[in-house]
Amino acid sequence: MPDYFQLYDLKRIAISLMLAGQGVSHEAISHYVDHKGNLETTMIYDLGLVDPLRPVTEKLGDLLGV
Repeated sequence: MPDYFQLYDLKRIAISLMLAGQGVSHEAISHYVDHKGNLETTMIYDLGLVDPLRPVTEKLGDLLGV
């Protein structure tokens, strides 16, 4: 992991992968992120989702030291 990675980056990657796993195209995810910025906040407030991967991303962050 690059030194400049933060927990935010891991959450963004995890949520992007979760969306892709639900059949959302990579192009649509990229477009959404480009226009909305903070994917996690947008997912929670715009789409009414919670972050089901929070324990996973926090553990990853702990293990990777970010």
